[in-house]
Amino acid sequence: MNAINHTDFGATTALNLVLRGRFYHYDIMVDGRRARGSTKCVDIAEAAIVVERIKSRMLREAAERREAGAPVDATFDAIADACWKSIKATLRTSGERPSMRARRREFLRVVMAFGPQTMGSQMDYHRFVEVRDRLLNDPAPARKRGRPRKSGGKGMTPKSVGNLMKTAMRILNFGATRLGLTLPDRPQPPYADLIPTVTPRSRYLREGSEERRLLALLDPDLADVIRFALETGLRWNELAGLQWDDVDGVEESVTVYLKGKGHDPIPHTVFLSETALTILDHRRAQTQSQHVFTTKAEAETHCDDIVYPAGAQVPWTYNRMHRQFAPALRKAGIQDFGFHDLRRTAARRLWLDSNIEVAAAFLGHKDTKTTLAYLGLTPSDVHAAQRQRALQQARRQAEIRKAIDDGPAGAGAR
Repeated sequence: MNAINHTDFGATTALNLVLRGRFYHYDIMVDGRRARGSTKCVDIAEAAIVVERIKSRMLREAAERREAGAPVDATFDAIADACWKSIKATLRTSGERPSMRARRREFLRVVMAFGPQTMGSQMDYHRFVEVRDRLLNDPAPARKRGRPRKSGGKGMTPKSVGNLMKTAMRILNFGATRLGLTLPDRPQPPYADLIPTVTPRSRYLREGSEERRLLALLDPDLADVIRFALETGLRWNELAGLQWDDVDGVEESVTVYLKGKGHDPIPHTVFLSETALTILDHRRAQTQSQHVFTTKAEAETHCDDIVYPAGAQVPWTYNRMHRQFAPALRKAGIQDFGFHDLRRTAARRLWLDSNIEVAAAFLGHKDTKTTLAYLGLTPSDVHAAQRQRALQQARRQAEIRKAIDDGPAGAGAR
């Protein structure tokens, strides 16, 4: 970290008092450091006195930092490392989503994209635009395994680039507010012009020939998983971990657990269709495991401290699934399709037959806005839903008219 001149290191303050419930709350910014909380005062005059005391203390601390000659600039790598250590201290070792390892990788990608030795004071708006355009346009490295990148080898997707931009801004804000660095040219909110526009994904498995081609090329065990996913909209990890204890034969439902904002999982119940019940009956007849969906081990396998001989039924893993799923997609001529698109397909089919509220409950979404963005509906999708619902309404009206016409005749016959 390198020190620079402090002559321009002025104190800028922003004061705000808001009545929340009984007490007034304050929000103060001094030299990039923020303080907010409750004044414990019900009178605005008393609250203003408390806030002035807090602001005076923050100004004194800022002056002391300037006199002490604290560093006012640092490399982006050093700021990111300090930010990561602060975040890591608040994370659990497991149960987080995304995982600690995934978050660390994202920090490393951001540092490499902007340059580890780039000084924080050089991270201005134009630097962000330069890095954003490069990530969007330069070919992204091919994945060592798994399906190809969604961008088709052209560059990173707008969503991925947007996530990296947000992480970089978070790192700079940490340096300014927590480390006391002078970063006057860093981008300020709102960041709408820096974050690439994300087009919602709208790839579905088409009913009819496309679905039949795919299922015909799959092993029967994986075909059961695919059909069940289309009926229930469950994620891959929920399907792979589904056990018979999670199946309620009386209610004809399955219960999975969603990750909420906290650490406690949220139970989510999905009621089963006739097709899904048929699949479970078929799986139950040949079950050899506590897991609902299993496959034959290609060789001796270790799973959950258990050794399975070759040919035994073992729980699914993502790699086992992908070794069959990816070649089947290629042979069926289905492009730009991933396993998670099955969940989107199931939700879209239900939405066509009902409404967005039903689809949101089906997916376990609390807000229908999330479901709308998740489905990625196009104008043609909306028109198709309108036509289908018009046909359903016409059929219901015809059934009602038929019941009314047949009613008196049936009563007279009795």
